[in-house]
Amino acid sequence: YIARWDGNKWHALGKGLNNLVRAIAVSNNKVFVGGDFTFAGNNSFANRIAYWDISKNKWNALGTGISNNQVWA
Repeated sequence: YIARWDGNKWHALGKGLNNLVRAIAVSNNKVFVGGDFTFAGNNSFANRIAYWDISKNKWNALGTGISNNQVWA
């Protein structure tokens, strides 16, 4: 449910996410995403909010996530 464009072709961000992304923000070499997903990359749990660490090419959960609703913005 997420990829990056290098100017010529699309590339997956790790193993991606298991559901829709509804919000994206970039700060300090991190791509923060929110949406309907519950898994990000190899993390067993990333409850609707996570970030991709550009320098480490790795998904990370953001705390315990959002437990009762989707992230829209």
